[in-house]
Amino acid sequence: MSLIAADLAFRAATIALLLVLAAALLRDVGNRVAGRVAVAFALGSSAHAATFTIGSPAAMSAWHALLIALTTGNVVCGNEFVHAELVKILKAAG
Repeated sequence: MSLIAADLAFRAATIALLLVLAAALLRDVGNRVAGRVAVAFALGSSAHAATFTIGSPAAMSAWHALLIALTTGNVVCGNEFVHAELVKILKAAG
């Protein structure tokens, strides 16, 4: 298996798992604000996995650069916030 094929396979698996996570979060805690924020971050993380490439493409448009910047910020800033809020929700529910 070449590195490009492995990259595509892992990226597809990551996107699929994040979409399943978003659907499960929406079903279970979608009526709370933190649950909806978690769904948004899971969808943003899947968009990041879809748009991120190792190296740089030959030509990048302005909207593609903006999308990469937004999804990277989503991944970096959002995960800690969502984790803290979901721990509160799950402790209260359990």
